[in-house]
Amino acid sequence: MKTRDIGLVTGTLACMLAIPVLAQGSKDWVDIKSPDELRALYSNKTFTGEVFRPAGRISFVGYYRADGSGVLVVNGQRIPRTWAVKGDEVCVTDSRATNCLRFQRNKAQRNQIIGLQGGQNTWAIWFTVKDGVPKF
Repeated sequence: MKTRDIGLVTGTLACMLAIPVLAQGSKDWVDIKSPDELRALYSNKTFTGEVFRPAGRISFVGYYRADGSGVLVVNGQRIPRTWAVKGDEVCVTDSRATNCLRFQRNKAQRNQIIGLQGGQNTWAIWFTVKDGVPKF
């Protein structure tokens, strides 16, 4: 798969799994809407997770600094990014697109996060968050 085909990079996510539906309707998940909480979610954090697509899952690692910079690693390729909180979303930009996502956190396992994007068709990114980032 070419990097340009990866929804997380290009903004063409096409997730069809039940995870976002379950998260949105479940009492086990809570919205992260506060700009301060959203900044804390991204500031000096490492994301490890998967994008869900009809053709399968794509694993990724993302590193985000408090200064709004970041790097996404997918299929061994490093993609520089920036991020910014805009209202109740975080918008992430790379050379190809800007994607704005809303987030939910698992009540029992606070480092388990789902990023939701889209209106009628919700796309999902499932990941864990850990403190710290390497140099990039």
